[in-house]
Amino acid sequence: MPTYEQIEGVFHDGLGTYNELCVLDALNARFGMGRIALPLGPTRSKMQRALEYLEGDPRQALLAAEIVRIEQAAGRVAEFVETFARPRRVVGVAHTPSGYRQGFAADVTAMTVRW
Repeated sequence: MPTYEQIEGVFHDGLGTYNELCVLDALNARFGMGRIALPLGPTRSKMQRALEYLEGDPRQALLAAEIVRIEQAAGRVAEFVETFARPRRVVGVAHTPSGYRQGFAADVTAMTVRW
């Protein structure tokens, strides 16, 4: 039987990072900021390794669906930012988790959007 850390801890740690990277990539693509796409493979692999511990367990499909929802939501986030920013144009996005290291949550992240 896999431990909580092997599944939930590793999977959700990867999922949080994957979410941030997907949103940053979607914003970059939407606003043509010319940034190189961020490497999604390592975090996706981390989540996949955690899911392998659940072979044959119904939770495996539930957690795998979370990855798909993150990917779908990233585009909607970019659309929302574009609607919110109008008539201004987004020119940059800074990922700023270091300013929140003293937060009480395990992963607290903010994104600063400049226009």
